[in-house]
Amino acid sequence: MKRTFNLANLKFKERRVQDRREPTGLMPGKMVRVRQERVISCRPMDVSKEGLGILVAEDLMSDEVLTLNLPDGRQIPFRIVWKREDFGKLDLFRYGLECMDTETNVLELFQRAGMIRNYDAE
Repeated sequence: MKRTFNLANLKFKERRVQDRREPTGLMPGKMVRVRQERVISCRPMDVSKEGLGILVAEDLMSDEVLTLNLPDGRQIPFRIVWKREDFGKLDLFRYGLECMDTETNVLELFQRAGMIRNYDAE
């Protein structure tokens, strides 16, 4: 019996339920490791209403809290909800961050800062 590949047969459940948008690669503020009170260098990979994905050269801990420190003084807390090594890129890790402030729309925050790609304008 010949088997053909069928995407529906994969046992993978997408945990993210919000639509994601592609950022320009810039952050609207500085990302800080709360425990160490230190700014980390990171690149946003995708943004949704409730969180974002980032690429970092540091091995962060699961459930660690980071804050996005905005130029206006606000500090938006995020919690690491998943991590994986970003295969194909040496010593980089990809993290999923969930915004801990339920009143903050992360996608709108990036859009207001002009940091979401707009392919319709191209």
